[in-house]
Amino acid sequence: MPLPEPRQLAAICVPGVAALMLCVIELTTRSLWLDEGATAAITAQHGTALWQAISADGGNMLAYYVGMHIWVGIAGHSALALRLPSVAADCFSAVCVALLGMRLFGDRRAALAAGLLTAVSIPLVFWGQDARGYAALVAAISASFLALMVILESDPERPPPPLAVAAYVLVTTLALYIGGVALLVIPAQVIAARLVGRRLRTVVGALTVVAALCVPLLVLAVHQGGPSLSSVPPFSSTTLAQGAIAMVSGGLAPQFHISNLTVIATAAGVALVLTGVTLSSIALLRRSESPWVLMPGLWVVVPAVLALAAAVIGVPMELPRAATMLIPGVALVLAWLLFRSGWDPPFGWGWLVLILALRLIVLVPNYGTSPEPWHAVVKRVLSVSRPSDCVAFYPQDGRMTFDYYRRGMKDGHTNAPRSVLPDAPWGHISTYLDAYTLPIRVTMSDWAVRCQRLWLISAKPGSPGTDSASRARNSGLGWLEQGLKHRFVPVSSQRYGWSSTILVREYRQLGKPDRRSGS
Repeated sequence: MPLPEPRQLAAICVPGVAALMLCVIELTTRSLWLDEGATAAITAQHGTALWQAISADGGNMLAYYVGMHIWVGIAGHSALALRLPSVAADCFSAVCVALLGMRLFGDRRAALAAGLLTAVSIPLVFWGQDARGYAALVAAISASFLALMVILESDPERPPPPLAVAAYVLVTTLALYIGGVALLVIPAQVIAARLVGRRLRTVVGALTVVAALCVPLLVLAVHQGGPSLSSVPPFSSTTLAQGAIAMVSGGLAPQFHISNLTVIATAAGVALVLTGVTLSSIALLRRSESPWVLMPGLWVVVPAVLALAAAVIGVPMELPRAATMLIPGVALVLAWLLFRSGWDPPFGWGWLVLILALRLIVLVPNYGTSPEPWHAVVKRVLSVSRPSDCVAFYPQDGRMTFDYYRRGMKDGHTNAPRSVLPDAPWGHISTYLDAYTLPIRVTMSDWAVRCQRLWLISAKPGSPGTDSASRARNSGLGWLEQGLKHRFVPVSSQRYGWSSTILVREYRQLGKPDRRSGS
């Protein structure tokens, strides 16, 4: 493959630079949230403890956790270190999509547009600043499509490029080991190979190897995968709307508040994507375009339909996060529509600038804001607590993020209240995933004797009137609150954040003076 010309190279590299600039802005300002706390706790484990922590989540993000464990062993556990791999993944995705645009369309304008639409994506920037595996998942899927493109483009009279086939097997397997939702893009890839009429046997053979490599992951998911799926919200109009917003990068709910501008950006994005898919299909039928033009549309439509069908029939499916892996496909569809569908170039550039401007207007005010400000929660509790006080978490997941910030604060080792739910001493990092354990009444009575003051910190218990799991969690929280009210005197209650509201309730021991610390 010849080296790209300077202008082509710029079209490929500029999106990567743009992604880097957008992701490093206030990278460590936003507080770690509940799931990032899980990343910090899991990757801090070693040996058997590490494997138990990963397997407890059914192998979800297995490859990400292993890679992060190696990385934090080198770079440390600071928020910067935890989030830098996601920044790199975001940059890689933008460059990869620009390369795909160049190969699919043979047009540096379309390649630049596709890369920029990937870089300036609200969900991808958020996940690029987040210590979770979603940015890495998008990067692996983008690399999988690029490797597939190289295989399908190769001379059918010669054997398929072995490096491209190996890369396709490697990155596709990696994507599945980061997130099983990557399985939804594989049918789109097979259909693309069938429509192009090349290398179908090679692709199917490579996917057979991928399937064999993923057998351990399947076994782990079957035996251990229940706990993480129990927290997935059921299908509803809300989750459908959130998925659409994320897919077209109009916003990211509930992490970002939905505004009128979010609705406008989402409506315009959905309309443009549907227009692009329709026009590219018509162009293919009229033979005015090559079969390659359908690959981006397949990347969007096939996984979206499969995810929606799965959610409707009751399969646990987080539509907003599943939609994130469609963003590069959406970027390629829009790039073709703006610069290859017959529109005049000034019109295409105008639409591109408008789309990017709408996204930036939504994105910029949200820099540094914390949907789950655990740092503020820990600072508040430690500022007034004493070792004779106690703290209970519901669910116990909150202990991981609380402990992360506790260890980083000056008084975190001396003034931290005793952890009674879970009943585990500070100093040993443990993982708690969707742990909604409730104490028995005798245990709460013991708290009333031992704890001069008790803090109850709760998050993500679910909303009344939704699915049975959420109702059960709310019921458990209500039971716990009632039990504490019979044994303690309520002092204050504060709410933090909005994505998953953190409730901090303060109780004092019966018969003790009211050391009210404000509310």
